[in-house]
Amino acid sequence: MGHTAIIQVITIAAIVLCPKLPPLGLHQGIHNPTIPLRLKNILNAPNISGKDNGIRVNIIQSLILDTLKRIYTDGVNTVFKDSDRYPKMPSMHCLPINKTMF
Repeated sequence: MGHTAIIQVITIAAIVLCPKLPPLGLHQGIHNPTIPLRLKNILNAPNISGKDNGIRVNIIQSLILDTLKRIYTDGVNTVFKDSDRYPKMPSMHCLPINKTMF
C-alpha cells in the first residue's frame, strides 16, 4: 500500500590465517578424519587469543562507541569534535560490493 521495503545485507567476516592452508584452498577431498579438531588450536588463533595487533580491540571500541553515539549523539560529538581519535572499524582487505538479483 505504498510502502517499499529495503533490505540491506552487510556481511562481516573474521579471517583466520593458516600457514598450512593449501594454495588451492579448502575442499572436501583434503579432509582427514584421523586428525581431530582441537580446542587449543582454535583458542590460539591470533584473532581469538588477542595476538592480532589490536584489531579485535579496535573492532570492540568502534562498535561500543557507535552504540553510544546513537544514544548520546551530542555528548559523543562534543567529546570527539576536535579529535581524530574516534575509534573506527579497522579495514584490512575490503571485498568489492556485488549487487545480487534477489
